[in-house]
Amino acid sequence: MLCFNVFLFFFNLYIIVINASSLLNIDDCLNLNPNSTTSLLTLFNMTRCVGSENSKLTLDIITDFYKNLPMKWRVQKHTFYDSGYEFNNLIVTLPHYNEYDYEDTIFQFPMCNAIGLANDLVLSVHYDTIANIPGFVGAIDSAASIAILLFISLQISKDFNELRRKNLKIIFFDGEEAFVRWSESDSLYGSRELAKNYSENGLIKKIDLFVLLDLLGGVQSRDSENYTIFNYFPETTDYYQQLLSIENDIYQSTQISLLDPQMSNVNVMISDDHVPFRKLGVKCLHVIPLPFPTFWHTIDDDFEHLDINMIKHLSAVLLKFTQKFVAF
Repeated sequence: MLCFNVFLFFFNLYIIVINASSLLNIDDCLNLNPNSTTSLLTLFNMTRCVGSENSKLTLDIITDFYKNLPMKWRVQKHTFYDSGYEFNNLIVTLPHYNEYDYEDTIFQFPMCNAIGLANDLVLSVHYDTIANIPGFVGAIDSAASIAILLFISLQISKDFNELRRKNLKIIFFDGEEAFVRWSESDSLYGSRELAKNYSENGLIKKIDLFVLLDLLGGVQSRDSENYTIFNYFPETTDYYQQLLSIENDIYQSTQISLLDPQMSNVNVMISDDHVPFRKLGVKCLHVIPLPFPTFWHTIDDDFEHLDINMIKHLSAVLLKFTQKFVAF
C-alpha cells in the first residue's frame, strides 16, 4: 500500500497531466497499474476509516481533483458529529449554466443553496471503509465507484460550452459502514444526516433522480458467475430502461452485460445510502449487483479482486446516461 507522500506525489503528477492535456481516455483514467500517474482508481487503494488520516487524505484528493477540472465545480464540505465521531460528506455541484467564478471553492454546508432554477441529478457513493477489519481497503466497497464518478466528472467537464438542463451533483458520503453491528442507528450516518438537512432546507424537492453506486467492479467467482444489476424500484423503471438501452448499444465493444434484459420484478430491500432519500420521496436508482461478490466485507475486497473491464463498462454506461439526463 502506498504511503501518504507517495499518494500525493502520484496525485500531483495526475493533476499536471489533466491540466496539460484533454486527451486522456478511459484506459488512462481507469487502470490497475500501481505506477500509473493518470489512474483515478489506484489513488484509493487504502483504508478510509471514519476520522482517520486516510479519510482526510481521501477528501483532499477528491477536493483537489474538482478544483483542478476545466470547469468550475462548487465544493461543499458537510461536517457533523454523531456517536463521538466527526463525519464529513462532500458535495460537488456542476451548475446547469457554468457562469460562476469562485475564488474560494470550499463552503461550509449549508451556506451554499441550490444553484439556479434547474433541478438536480445526484450521483453518489460512500467513501469510508470498515474499521473492524484491519487493512480493509474496500476495492468494491467503494473505491471502484469513487473512481467511476471522478471519471464521469472529468468527461463532463470537457464539454466547455455545453449548457445543461440539470445541475449535476456528486455526493461522497461518510459513515455508511457500521461501527459495531449494522442497524438503523449504526449505519448510513452521512446519508441520514444529509437527507435530513436537505429536507429541512427544501433542497430534497430539487432532486429529480438519486443514483447510488455500490459494490461495483468485482471479479466473477465460481459462486457468483452472473452478477446482475436489477431494477429494484418500479418508480425508476424508465430510467433503468435507459441504462439498459445504453448497455445494449455498447455491447459490441465491451461484450459485457450486467443489467437485466427481462426487467424482473425483484422484491429485495437493500439497506444502503439511498434509503434516507427514498423515504423522503426521492426517486432512486440503486446501481448494485446481486448476488453480492463473495469477498464482500472480507479482507479479500482488495484491488486484486477488481475486474477493470467491468469498471470501464459501467463507467461508459453511466457516462452516457448522465450526459443524456443533464443535456438539453
